[in-house]
Amino acid sequence: MEILPNVLYLNRADWGADTSLARGGYTTDRSGVDIYLRKTDAILHHSVSVDTNDSTPEVWETLAEIEVKCRAMQVVRPGLGKDWPYNHGGFLMPGGVLCVAEGRGYNRTGAHTRGHNTVGWGFVLMGNFEAPPFVNIDPWLPAINRYFAHVRRTELPNLIEIKTHRQVGHEDGYVTACPGRDIISRTHQFSLE
Repeated sequence: MEILPNVLYLNRADWGADTSLARGGYTTDRSGVDIYLRKTDAILHHSVSVDTNDSTPEVWETLAEIEVKCRAMQVVRPGLGKDWPYNHGGFLMPGGVLCVAEGRGYNRTGAHTRGHNTVGWGFVLMGNFEAPPFVNIDPWLPAINRYFAHVRRTELPNLIEIKTHRQVGHEDGYVTACPGRDIISRTHQFSLE
């Protein structure tokens, strides 16, 4: 379903979530009532997994490919529970279209960033943005930023800042390459406005 220009959204039913598996995380109130949750950061990740069906590994050509990957994400990291570790995932599609898939959802804890799974909203870009050759994400930046602004306006009004998993990791004393060199070099281009 198109929710914004060049932004599609698939909820869990749309991509065929296995309802026999428990939904990951627990419900959390990110409305700002709880003093601990007055600020929410968007924490960017990359999946490292790519579309292996063609010569454009970071570009997902069909909704069918995306739905298959979404179902795989339910079981990809069993140590983190049988569900997506992230709240939402973004798939780059041809023509600058972003397809957002619901992982755990807006108001659920994640399993994406140690120490930040309650206050952090984990958003994963589906692809490998660490190893060259990098896809030029310029055509998708408007859609990504449009979606982030939509999330802030409609779902998470306390969404304050966009950070990378690496930034948060370093703040907490552990090292990570996520969300990949290419995304890290472009963090300043992401916006909540």
